[in-house]
Amino acid sequence: MASIYVYDSNQWGWLGLAYDKSIQVGSVSEMVEKVLNITKNEKYRSHLLLGGNGRANFQSVGAAENSDRTGDRSLQLNGNGDLLGSAAVWLPKLAGQIYKLHLLGVEDEASKSFELMHAVARTLGVGVEIYGRNSLFKYYGDRSESIRRPTDSATVNADAMKKRLAEYTGG
Repeated sequence: MASIYVYDSNQWGWLGLAYDKSIQVGSVSEMVEKVLNITKNEKYRSHLLLGGNGRANFQSVGAAENSDRTGDRSLQLNGNGDLLGSAAVWLPKLAGQIYKLHLLGVEDEASKSFELMHAVARTLGVGVEIYGRNSLFKYYGDRSESIRRPTDSATVNADAMKKRLAEYTGG
């Protein structure tokens, strides 16, 4: 099982140093091909983190800070609430290869990005998470939830911290 950190070829990638694998991509299709190349020999499904820029319902996958109206270099929605452009064709190829996806680029707009989380989760059949400023936004199956970060309270005791940490890690 690998943790795969994906970052834009047009952006920074220093956060990827903390993960098993880091890949630099310029498009959704390139991301899928590289992730499949990594996961084809893995015994267990992998954890995928997308670290490009983002905003509400938009996660860059090669577009950097630029707008991408095609969906070829980002995850975003069309007018029907489905993935836009080639992302709708390429992203389903990762189904069964990953167990969880983090959208790191939309953290400042996390509470406004549930539609994108739902569309990606439906496409991949996995949970999708966004770390917001004060919460962790999660979508698993048919439910969304927002969990306060344990570090937001100065009065959290050690037992409460362990419990909250277990909520984040699923353990």
